[in-house]
Amino acid sequence: MCLLIPLLLSMGIVQVGASGTVVSVGSYTAQEKGDVFTINVTIANVVNLQAFEYKFKWDATVINLTSYTTLDPKTIKWGKPPAFGSPFTFDQKLFADYPPYLSHYFSIVAMAGATPFNGSITLATYTFKVINLGSCVLDLYDVKLGNSTAGRIPHTVEDGEFKTLAQPAAAPFPIVNVVIVIVTATIFVVALYYVIRRLRK
Repeated sequence: MCLLIPLLLSMGIVQVGASGTVVSVGSYTAQEKGDVFTINVTIANVVNLQAFEYKFKWDATVINLTSYTTLDPKTIKWGKPPAFGSPFTFDQKLFADYPPYLSHYFSIVAMAGATPFNGSITLATYTFKVINLGSCVLDLYDVKLGNSTAGRIPHTVEDGEFKTLAQPAAAPFPIVNVVIVIVTATIFVVALYYVIRRLRK
């Protein structure tokens, strides 16, 4: 399935696409361990989209993927189904990519004769839980967009970032408090000494 889009795109000579087409993933700053958040992968300002694929990578030792939902191809209404089979192919999988990184691969290829998509749309939504303080790039890579003539659609890719807020350093114990404690303890010891001495007389 992974070979379908490279084959599709290699057949095109002229590249046609909307100026300013962007495939991007969001960013998030966590307050603490245990935070749960969602991140979207989106495509914006695309024209004549008939195929796409991407890989999305994150550090699995910092954030843990708890669930995800991907675009239902039926919502795009890529034309009527052919006489046999589906009007599109759909593939996705999770895989280890240079541990501790984990990746998700997602692709949709509409069949010839389908109505291409124009505009902006969310391709997938990912839900993560923060398991360790730290940071990592939310990395989109191997992104490919194809049009109805099997050509590539020019685009830019914008990665996201996950990070946790810097933890405040422990405040130093004020020196004034130290002096007060020492003086108080000294007075107490001296007073106790005189009380004991008076009781012995």
